[in-house]
Amino acid sequence: MRHIWPCLIVSGILTGCAAYHPMPIDKESAAKALRPADMATVKVDAARLNHPLLKPVKFDIANGLSMDDAAILAVVANPELKAERDRLAVASAQVLKSGILPNPNVSMDVDLPTGGPTKGTVNAYNTLTDWNITSLVTRGAEIAAARHEDRSVALDVAWKEWQIAEAARLHFVRLYWAQKKYSLLKEREKDVGERLKALEKAFAMGNETRLNLDAARASCQQFRLLLEQTKGEVGRETLALHKVLGLPPDYRITIKGDTDFKGWLGRLLGRLTEKTCLQGLDKRRLDLVALKEGYQAQEERLRAQVLAQFPKINIGLLNAGDTGAIITTGPSVSIGLPVFDRNQGNIAIEKATRQRLFDEYMARLFGARAEVSAIIENMRSTEDRVAVLNQAVRDKRRLYDDCRRAVKEGNLDAVNLYQVLDDLMAKELELLKLKGGLCELAVALEAASGVYSPLSPQGG
Repeated sequence: MRHIWPCLIVSGILTGCAAYHPMPIDKESAAKALRPADMATVKVDAARLNHPLLKPVKFDIANGLSMDDAAILAVVANPELKAERDRLAVASAQVLKSGILPNPNVSMDVDLPTGGPTKGTVNAYNTLTDWNITSLVTRGAEIAAARHEDRSVALDVAWKEWQIAEAARLHFVRLYWAQKKYSLLKEREKDVGERLKALEKAFAMGNETRLNLDAARASCQQFRLLLEQTKGEVGRETLALHKVLGLPPDYRITIKGDTDFKGWLGRLLGRLTEKTCLQGLDKRRLDLVALKEGYQAQEERLRAQVLAQFPKINIGLLNAGDTGAIITTGPSVSIGLPVFDRNQGNIAIEKATRQRLFDEYMARLFGARAEVSAIIENMRSTEDRVAVLNQAVRDKRRLYDDCRRAVKEGNLDAVNLYQVLDDLMAKELELLKLKGGLCELAVALEAASGVYSPLSPQGG
């Protein structure tokens, strides 16, 4: 019976192992996973948000979704982020795995006397329990590498959350200005229709040429095409916003139409100069901090491979009994001689990987600085163009009002009036495009610099 105790030990250990539980992908699990976020739950999560860059907000969409609400809702409900956060569990499991020591080995064999003078003999057996003590040499470095990797993954997930939040703000901006453009065109639709009717009436009375009438009809068709294109743009941006918020296409949600972008831009540009953006950029940009943690993990992996050059040593206890019923017990030691394989291959791989990560970090840092500088320069230029175009629109509106009065007094014909209207609409649309572009650049600056600027001064 003595030689079967290793089997009993193994059997007892296996009873404490984890069991398998299936997790099928079926209609029920898909419906549950893709169910829209409960806004009451989002409100609670928004108030206790814990993120290196985003701040908790008072989530309330009763009067419409704000740009800040959109950022928080995206972080809480976006399906892609749910999958990203699963990486945290994997990284934590890697830390757990790195700290687990290897199991001891148990081997056993039995020799049964089957021939010759077997009288008076017994079954011989041989059991060996040994353990690789070399694992202790690299264990510290492997645990340190896993911990750095765990922090790297956590920061990378936080960076993805930041990017999703900024994507939500970007689509909010695009939808807002697309709606503004559509509203402007709807306001001008009446003027365009009146222009065409006036020219048709004048042509019927012989006071207008066919050429001017055809030009007016072509202009009207072009306007209606632009109106439909803008309506489609509103629809596309609505769907894009729903997608990043983790909401189904048919979900009913409206954005606030009285957003104070002017005040927000003023505060943002007042805070973020090129100097302030570049200072501490490597600490605010979570992707850079994550890369640095990943680099430290690689340093530990390289150290572990250098330590792994230590010869592999197994120590154990040998228990044996021969056919003469003599039992022997003694220590067992085996040492792997590093004659051919001195772990030089793995060391070379880890060294090359470390160099790649070093260069990748430096390239990302260089690119981040260049990106921030380019955005700020583009914002300043766009801001100046908005100021100039604002004045041009005011002048065009004043001219249009003067021309309307002149037409009523009989001092100007309708063709000239509607030419002024065309010029005014072109300037108004150009101004809306520039304002929207300036807001998009502001969101891009937030994303690139890692500085969150709430829409409301009290928003964080």
